[in-house]
Amino acid sequence: MSPMQRLKEHLLGVKSANILELSHHAGVDIDVARDILQHFIHKGYVRLNPAPVTCGKCTKCNPLTSEIYLWLV
Repeated sequence: MSPMQRLKEHLLGVKSANILELSHHAGVDIDVARDILQHFIHKGYVRLNPAPVTCGKCTKCNPLTSEIYLWLV
């Protein structure tokens, strides 16, 4: 199964996931996962959820965990 198909099936199942989870599940680098997701965004299947300006005051969170993609269809 291709990385694109693995990413699509995972996101279809969970409905939303961060970029770290998606790249890990698809078995590709984060930048490759973003390229795949851009394809789905262009088709209207996926949306990048706007990240909150801040989730708290500690700033210890990995910013990649705030990059959340949603399956729309």
